[in-house]
Amino acid sequence: MNGDPEWVFVISTMVLAVALGCGGRESGAGTSSSGASTNMDASAVGAARVPLYHRAAHATCPSQRGAGGPYVMEIGPTGVPVLPACTPTQSPYCCSDSDCDAGTDGRCLNFGHAGQQCTYDECFTDSNCPSGAPCICRSSSTDNTANVCESGGNCAIDSECGGRYCSPSPVPSAEECGGTSPYLFPYYCHTAMDACVDDSDCFADGGGASFCVYDPPARRWACSSTPAPDCPP
Repeated sequence: MNGDPEWVFVISTMVLAVALGCGGRESGAGTSSSGASTNMDASAVGAARVPLYHRAAHATCPSQRGAGGPYVMEIGPTGVPVLPACTPTQSPYCCSDSDCDAGTDGRCLNFGHAGQQCTYDECFTDSNCPSGAPCICRSSSTDNTANVCESGGNCAIDSECGGRYCSPSPVPSAEECGGTSPYLFPYYCHTAMDACVDDSDCFADGGGASFCVYDPPARRWACSSTPAPDCPP
């Protein structure tokens, strides 16, 4: 076997395949903003691939809004759930939609431990929002979610990003899912220095999820192993 040319060829081929495999893995390796080792599709990032979520045009939101509720129920003397006697203490607390008359399209929504509170439409188009913030719309005219201005980012639509894209970035430290809208994420422009475009460009070695988020101090998108809220964008 030691001198057999066929065995020498087979062994050499196996060594080369292993070396190429390791080299391919190393070429995409990097370090996330949180210090976790990640692998990223660097070639796709550099080519300014279209993000899964981005905002191509200004929004026009529904002006109609679904009724508030469901309200907090309690078990009655017959074992049937009933609405308890309710007296709103002070704004923004409420018992019904009729208590919410301090703004546009007021609705009384149940926020669990936070109680029933009034929410109002803040906008119907991006132009209603201050400082160029996007207006995030409810899904339909029957949805009771409020239209809200999402501040904190640096863009509202793709055309403000110099040929790149304007995408929502999860804020891992913020409990954004429990407010008046389930999709309150600031929008930021992608840049030529981005380390990722979508979550699919990121994964942490050794298991665990990694997310593509905007890093304001670095002014670019990068992978972070900090869990993001499980909210739609």
